[in-house]
Amino acid sequence: MILFAFLLALPQAELVPIAAFGISSNGKVVYGSIHGLPCTWTRSGGVKKLPLPKGILGGLVTAASADGSTLAGFVSEGELAYICRWANGSPLIITQYASQGTPAVSQDGSTIVGEWGVEDERHYLHGRGVFRWTSKTGLVKLPPLVADLPQCGCNGCSADGSIVVGWASVPPIIHMRRNPGGTGPPPDEGRMIACIWDSKGKPMALPRPPGFLSTRAWSCSFNGKVIAGTGNSNGDRALIWKSGQNTNPVALESLGKPVSGPIYVASDGKTVFGYATENSDMPISRSEP
Repeated sequence: MILFAFLLALPQAELVPIAAFGISSNGKVVYGSIHGLPCTWTRSGGVKKLPLPKGILGGLVTAASADGSTLAGFVSEGELAYICRWANGSPLIITQYASQGTPAVSQDGSTIVGEWGVEDERHYLHGRGVFRWTSKTGLVKLPPLVADLPQCGCNGCSADGSIVVGWASVPPIIHMRRNPGGTGPPPDEGRMIACIWDSKGKPMALPRPPGFLSTRAWSCSFNGKVIAGTGNSNGDRALIWKSGQNTNPVALESLGKPVSGPIYVASDGKTVFGYATENSDMPISRSEP
C-alpha cells in the first residue's frame, strides 16, 4: 500500500514507463527501472536514474539495504547480464559472470548475495553457484551441498548477510539452459533441496517432507531462524523451517496450500505470505501472535 500511494504521488510529468521492484525497509526508497535503466524514487527527490558502468546498456535494481543507500541488481551488456552494486549512487560490477537468480542485500548494506553462472555463446550454462560479496572479502563462491553436484542457487539472506538461503541440486542433473540475457525463473535443474549457508559458508540441507520430490528456500527472517519456501508434491506447497534446539536443529511445517511463485517471511518471522494457485492466484498469509 505504501508503494502504490507513493507512486501515485509522483508529479504528472514523471508518469512514464516504469517498473517498481520493491521498497527499502524504512519505506523511503522505491527501486526498479525506468525506460530500461536502473533507478530509485524518493518522496523528496522523485525519480533518480542510477549511473551505469562503462559499456553497460541498461539495468534493474532488485534489492536495497534498510535505508536504501546500498542497492543491488542487474545490468546488461548485449545478451549478457551481470550483478551490480550501487553504494551511494556509485556502480560496481561484482561478478563478471552471466548471472542467474535475484541478488539480495543485507540490511546494513555490507553484504550482497546471489548466483553466479558461466555460459557459452549459445547461452548454455556450464556452471552455477552461490556467492557472498563484501567490500572486505570481494566475491566468495560458496561450496555446493555435494561436491560433484555443483549446481545451486540463492534467493535471499538474513539481515546481517550471515545466513544465505536457497537450494542445491541432487540427482538427477539435466543440462541447463536459460533465455538469452534473461533473469527470470531458473530452468529445470531436475531435483533440488532447500539449503542454507552459514556465516562460514558451510552448506546445510533443510529437512524434506516425505513424498516431496524437491524443496526450495525462498526467504528468511532477519535473524535467519525462520525460513519460508516451497516443496513439490502434486504441485508446489508452502513450507516453513524454524531453528530448533539440541537434536532437532530445524523444525519443518507445511502450510498444505498449493502456491504459485515465491514465499516470503516477515522480518520478525511471525508472518509468511505468498500466492495460492486456487482462486486465481489470490494472496495467502499466515501469522503468529
